[in-house]
Amino acid sequence: GGGTTAAPSGGGVGEAGGGGAGKPSSRKVTVRLAGPATLWAAQALAAKGINPPNEYLGYCLTAFCRASGVRSVYSSKVSDTSVDLEFTISRL
Repeated sequence: GGGTTAAPSGGGVGEAGGGGAGKPSSRKVTVRLAGPATLWAAQALAAKGINPPNEYLGYCLTAFCRASGVRSVYSSKVSDTSVDLEFTISRL
């Protein structure tokens, strides 16, 4: 089966420090999706020579962050068995 894990690192969200006085600090959070259906679908399309970017998971989590009052940017890494999304987050 598939699974999701999140591993926070760095300073607290919205805490002063690190970014200078009055500037909110950021925090990195990595979300690993082990064996998601979107990975299988991307591999099936790639086998047919079709390589569309699949950012659905990143877009959904970005929208969730925005609705929660959190600014976020992310990068993604894809392996044969998982998708890692690394977010840098801070308060709006």
